[in-house]
Amino acid sequence: MRLCNIFFFVIVSFINAQHFTCFAFVPFSEKNAGINVLRTSNASPQIRRINSGLHAVASRKKDAVIQKFTDWSKESGVKTGGVGVGTTSYGELGLIASTDLSVSDIIAQVPSELVLDVISGSGGDASRDALELFANDKVYRNLSWWAQLSVRLNALDKGLIYGGLAKQPWLDVLPRKFNSPFHWSDDYLKELQYDFMFNSVLDQRKKWKLIYNEVLSAANSEFRNQLTYEDFVWGCECARSRAFSGAYSGAAFNAGPYAFTLLLVTIYVGLGLGSLEQAANGAGLVLCANILKDFVLPKFFKLKKYIICPYIDMANHVGINEAGNV
Repeated sequence: MRLCNIFFFVIVSFINAQHFTCFAFVPFSEKNAGINVLRTSNASPQIRRINSGLHAVASRKKDAVIQKFTDWSKESGVKTGGVGVGTTSYGELGLIASTDLSVSDIIAQVPSELVLDVISGSGGDASRDALELFANDKVYRNLSWWAQLSVRLNALDKGLIYGGLAKQPWLDVLPRKFNSPFHWSDDYLKELQYDFMFNSVLDQRKKWKLIYNEVLSAANSEFRNQLTYEDFVWGCECARSRAFSGAYSGAAFNAGPYAFTLLLVTIYVGLGLGSLEQAANGAGLVLCANILKDFVLPKFFKLKKYIICPYIDMANHVGINEAGNV
């Protein structure tokens, strides 16, 4: 079984694997796992009670979402060792060590059928479910990888493609709001007194709006009626903050076409439809075409695969200090 080895922010590019495996990059001690503390010491007793009550309700809801996601992960074949999803000291979700970890310890293994992936440099991803969302699929194929992933995420979240409801526990733990400079008001951006940042954000907003309008112009009526600009931006930010990439080396080896070719050769020769030499020439052509498609062309065109992998994507969101990374 081929595996994709993921060190924190370092990807070994076996992206056509059957599973994706996350390793500890540096030692991680259980004592590094932070605990959230509600700071209300300077507030009145009444305000402290109100804040504590709101915090308790929010914590119970978050705990329920985490538990549902954890149960879904186990049922879906995700295997973990020494880590679990929890709330970091920053109040966000991430992978938290439940025991001391050593370098190269396997901490998570995720079946490849759970991931969302797109291939850049190949005319776009060829996911049938995604293409069916568009009246003109060329527009989707020509989108940037993060825009394609935004489309896939939103379609899943809205139940428009197969597997959306099945992956809802994972979708529920994704952040719903981001506080990046993209969302800051112009006045706040100007307070930075950094023209390059200000102009870059304005350019990004303009670019994303144009891409969104392009998606709407090509989408079918069902998807177009449900996809708001805010939804599209949410998907783009999830993709750009949670996806990892690696060189695409072609599809995983599939013996099916070769076995089928051998069967056809046997039938061809056995029924006397032609000579063995003719059958061998045909089989050789099929063999060369498959090798060219799966192994040679992806390397020649330097294709890259971008992946959002449930559970492993949580590893990028724990970083209490340099020694606390996973």
